[in-house]
Amino acid sequence: MLIQFTSLKVSRFCPPRKSCHDWIGPPDKYSNLRPVHFYIPENESPSEQKLRKLRQETQEWNQQFWANQNLTFSKEKEEFIHSRLKTKGLGLRTESVLMVKLKLTSRSEGNIECRRNGRLLQGIFKQKFSEAHVL
Repeated sequence: MLIQFTSLKVSRFCPPRKSCHDWIGPPDKYSNLRPVHFYIPENESPSEQKLRKLRQETQEWNQQFWANQNLTFSKEKEEFIHSRLKTKGLGLRTESVLMVKLKLTSRSEGNIECRRNGRLLQGIFKQKFSEAHVL
């Protein structure tokens, strides 16, 4: 299922006019790719121009492809979630409760990870501190 994303809205990021380098902009809202603004030197050779144009075409194709992929994925994910909820007899109200529960669960897992990393750092500091007092 390929959805044509006809009007891509690429970031309006614009590098300084006097720049003599390629610039990488912020991620695109739809494709999640960072657009590249290619520097065009005044004395660009035909082979350099050909390569730059090829890179630009490739970037445009990638933007289009990933925007379509991400849009399709989001829609299919949403449809999948709704179909799973319907098969379990759960309504949209229950879906929001499940989302809150999922967020809280992921936060608690993150807190556990932070505590573990904190204990690791604490152990490292204790070790280094005890080594410093021995010397």
